[in-house]
Amino acid sequence: MQNTRNLDQFKTLPGNRSVNPAHAVELQNLILENGNLTGQFPIVVTKDMYVIDGQHRLAALRELGYDVSYIVQPHANIDTVRHINRGGRNWSWRDMAVSYADLGNTEYEWFLSFVNKFGLSYRCAMLIVGEAACGGRGMAASPFMAGELVINDRARAYEVAVLLHEVLQAAGADRFGEPFSQAVVGVIKSPQYDHKTMIRKLTRFGYQLPDRAVVLEYKRQLEKIFNKGVAEESKLRLF
Repeated sequence: MQNTRNLDQFKTLPGNRSVNPAHAVELQNLILENGNLTGQFPIVVTKDMYVIDGQHRLAALRELGYDVSYIVQPHANIDTVRHINRGGRNWSWRDMAVSYADLGNTEYEWFLSFVNKFGLSYRCAMLIVGEAACGGRGMAASPFMAGELVINDRARAYEVAVLLHEVLQAAGADRFGEPFSQAVVGVIKSPQYDHKTMIRKLTRFGYQLPDRAVVLEYKRQLEKIFNKGVAEESKLRLF
C-alpha cells in the first residue's frame, strides 16, 4: 500500500460511472468523524493510475485536502470495476448501461435512448425486448449487467412501446402503477391481441379497472374488457 498527497495523478477510468456529489459529501462527513478511511480501505488503481475502486472516497479526500492511501492492481480494467460493483450491488442497471454505452456498445446506447424516449422502467423495457435481449435466458439481470444485451428486433420494440403508450392513455393510466404497464406489455405481445379493439373497449370500460392490482390480475381485467360483448365461445385469451 502506498500513500500520497498528489491527488492529481489519479485518473477517471473510461466507462466508469460519474461521481455522485451527494455521496461524496456523505463520505466527507464520515471522514471528518472517523478519520481517513483509506488507511483501512485504500483506493484501488491500475498501473497507469486509473481509479478502479474508491472514486467517491477520492473525491471526498480531495475536497478535504487529505492524503490518500492506495494499492496498484496492474491488470485491472473496466471489467474489474463492473464486477466489484455488481457484487456489492452498488451499480444500478443504468450505471451499467451508461458504462457500456460510453465505451461504444451500440446495444446499450439504443436501450438507454429507448427507455428515455418512452419513459419506461427497466423491467418494463426488458419485458418489451427481453427474449432477444437476454439471448433466450429471459429477463434475468445478469446477462444485461454482464454486457450481453442484444436486441434483435428494434422496430418491434418501438411498436410495442407506442402501443403501450396508447393503451395507457385510453385507460387513463395516471392512476395505475408499474404492474399495469407490465400487464399491458404482456397482453400486447399475445398473438390474439388486436389494438383497435382494445383501445375501443378501454375507452368505454377502462373505468372498471382497479386502481391497484398485481400484474396477473391486471391481465385478467384487460382480457375481460377486451372480450366484453363477445360470445363465450368466441372470447380470446390474451395471456
